Amino acid sequence: MEVSKNLDDNGRDEALFIVLATPSDMVRLAVVQCLLTIKVSQLDSKEVGKLVTLLGSYRNLGAGKTESVIANIMMILTKIVVGEKS
Repeated sequence: MEVSKNLDDNGRDEALFIVLATPSDMVRLAVVQCLLTIKVSQLDSKEVGKLVTLLGSYRNLGAGKTESVIANIMMILTKIVVGEKS
């Protein structure tokens, strides 16, 4: 818990969201998998908005690892809506 708080205080989320903009599906998948491990209380509304915007940016759902990236984003959003323990 302390390590996670220190990482959050030092810009972990901002760095991950910057890397999320890369065109590589493998990198995006790794980033959303990292974001999936973060407690939803550590994600602010701006970051959630970026995830939703990213969902809307995909045009070819069958390309590369797009489905996996989208599935992980949906799991993150589900944790936010339903709750962490669900």
